[in-house]
Amino acid sequence: MVRLNMLGALVYEAQGKIAGYRILDVEGPKIEVTIIQNGTLRGGIEATDTVTYWSIPRSGGAYYAEGKGVFMAKDDSSEMAT
Repeated sequence: MVRLNMLGALVYEAQGKIAGYRILDVEGPKIEVTIIQNGTLRGGIEATDTVTYWSIPRSGGAYYAEGKGVFMAKDDSSEMAT
């Protein structure tokens, strides 16, 4: 489950699954993951989001990651996220 909050207000809540992943570089390692989720945006708007990101582990158990995704509302509107 994913919950996105902005200044304490719930913006998006979703559940989904990993659609795929691959190893981009074994040194590091650098791993790419694609997730697909269904959820609800603030205001009760149902949406599906697909996000692909890559990550590299850092010291102390943290990760550095970058990615892109798209939110598609049931009313056929969409937004890009980076």
